[in-house]
Amino acid sequence: MVKPVCAISGIHGCIGSHLQSYYTDQGYEVVGIPYLWMRDAHTLASYLNELSPEIILHCATYGNMYTQTDDGEMFASNVLAPWNLLTVSKTLSLKASVLFGSSSEYGTKQGAMKESDCPETETLYGATKVAQTYFSRAFAKKYTLPVCVVRPFTVIGRGDR
Repeated sequence: MVKPVCAISGIHGCIGSHLQSYYTDQGYEVVGIPYLWMRDAHTLASYLNELSPEIILHCATYGNMYTQTDDGEMFASNVLAPWNLLTVSKTLSLKASVLFGSSSEYGTKQGAMKESDCPETETLYGATKVAQTYFSRAFAKKYTLPVCVVRPFTVIGRGDR
């Protein structure tokens, strides 16, 4: 029997490594999406079409740590990479595509944040994650894709720097 495939970008990070363990325990063959391949839509399409994943989890990000200050890298990782992933997703038969946003999308608030709060980021990192959220929603609607964006807050644990 062939195992269903779950493809994860950022598989070696805190969230990605935990999801790798979870989906392996659920009987999936879990594979990483090479970071640099996310920037090239053709390479990414070839890889994912060959894998034919049921689930894609986009956990890779750049700019969420104070040492990550390269604006071009932030754009490539948080805007171009998910754009390519969603573009390729149109050709796949996915059960789910989950992209990870950030609490930074909300900006600084005086009180507790809610999902219904409007994004009010003042950082480039937050802006790139807002862009991902909005075009993910647009892809889901326009192409009837099973896309979801999750916004974790203060992630700590194994694999966290």
